[in-house]
Amino acid sequence: MGIMSINDLDELSGTITLTVIFNSVWKEERFTWNPEHCGGLKSLTLPQESVWLPEMVLTTAADDTVHISTKGNFKVRVDFTGLMNWWRIGIIKSACVADVTYFPYDVQKCHVVLSPFGYQTEEISLVPMRDTISFDHFSNNGQWKVKSSSVEVNSLPITKDNLEDSVGFANFTIEIERKPLYFVVSVIIPIMLLTLLNPCVFALPIESGERVSFAITVLLSFAVFESMVSDYMPQGSDPMSLLSLFLVITLMDSTLITITTIMLHATYHKDEADAIPEVLVHMHLFIRQRTLSRKISPICPRPEETISELPEMDRSTPCGGITAANLPTTMTCVRVRYELASRKKVRSRVQAHHVPNLMF
Repeated sequence: MGIMSINDLDELSGTITLTVIFNSVWKEERFTWNPEHCGGLKSLTLPQESVWLPEMVLTTAADDTVHISTKGNFKVRVDFTGLMNWWRIGIIKSACVADVTYFPYDVQKCHVVLSPFGYQTEEISLVPMRDTISFDHFSNNGQWKVKSSSVEVNSLPITKDNLEDSVGFANFTIEIERKPLYFVVSVIIPIMLLTLLNPCVFALPIESGERVSFAITVLLSFAVFESMVSDYMPQGSDPMSLLSLFLVITLMDSTLITITTIMLHATYHKDEADAIPEVLVHMHLFIRQRTLSRKISPICPRPEETISELPEMDRSTPCGGITAANLPTTMTCVRVRYELASRKKVRSRVQAHHVPNLMF
């Protein structure tokens, strides 16, 4: 078998359409003669309807093109030794399950299986003329390039009425690789740029009022690219494209950024006399504690939580009554107070004596 062109590979329906050339050669003892008795005639051409043909069935057919040997008005070349040579050309549509895990850098392997269905291996024995598919007359495809091919012949045992028979199969395998440049330029690069733009919403001044519209625009852009990529994906969960999974994750991240931006706008435009919700206060303090290099407490540490040698503190004073009179060396006690309603941070610093082993 030879392939002239790859017409289409439909990942959604799992089919491949090929323009192929088939060549069947067999020996027919009835068509033998002596060239000397026939004016030196060594070969002749006969209509395919006038001779016996090894009818081949496409077992992986995806449409009604099952019997590929009876369509068309092709000729059979016969030589004086009885060797029959039958060439025909046609378009076949075979099943090919697509693996789009690494789309658009995916490699697909498709099988075209032919069989002289109805004949046993003792009646028709399949012998490949070469180990690979012929691409001598192949026309290049703009989306796919051929990576490798192979030809294998095997038999399927069949048991009927305690009689063991077998049917021969010729398996033509073609491995093709997608040319990714189009999808890299039109899909992957825009997605990466949008991913970089997504967190830039927090760089805009909140007074401008453009944060929400910016975040929603990026979110809708991810949704558009998700629909574009899904048009090339099979309608199934196995296998799942890594690009689709990445788009879902970025879409969720963009949704979270949009919700956060809306909450920040709602908090910023609240009246200063309104109380900040306790949930936001605790969330803010939790994030501050997790992100800063050292823990900053909204009040000064109590002596009983640091060292037992400190004198009894006075909770009514900013630093628990610690002064230069009861500590031998200088130290700095820092009190940090957050006023979320007015969005200001107030730091008060009190000079006192330092204890070498005192840990804050």
